[in-house]
Amino acid sequence: MKIVNKKEFLQLPEGTLYSTYESCGMVKDLSIKHKSLTSDWWYMDLLLCTDTGGSDEFFDLMLEAENGKQFAMDYKTVSRDGMYEDKALFLVYDKTDIGRLIDVLKKLV
Repeated sequence: MKIVNKKEFLQLPEGTLYSTYESCGMVKDLSIKHKSLTSDWWYMDLLLCTDTGGSDEFFDLMLEAENGKQFAMDYKTVSRDGMYEDKALFLVYDKTDIGRLIDVLKKLV
């Protein structure tokens, strides 16, 4: 795995597995990169991928989940980053990292 800046990240191919990297080893999210735009990109959030009609429905779903209601992940929905943070850093997983992650997850099912 490696850490890249935004310029390098936007040049990576669709299907790249990544996390947002913050200083001192802080890592957020786990996502698959989709199409790059000029200074933005589309992605699929693997940790909270739901098919809702918008932010209001999403927040309603999360409130219901906080009260014990189950919901399904859809793994089809993509979102646009839209943050335009030029100094953003990304932790990019390589094939070895992904293989190890798959092996760990397989043990859970």
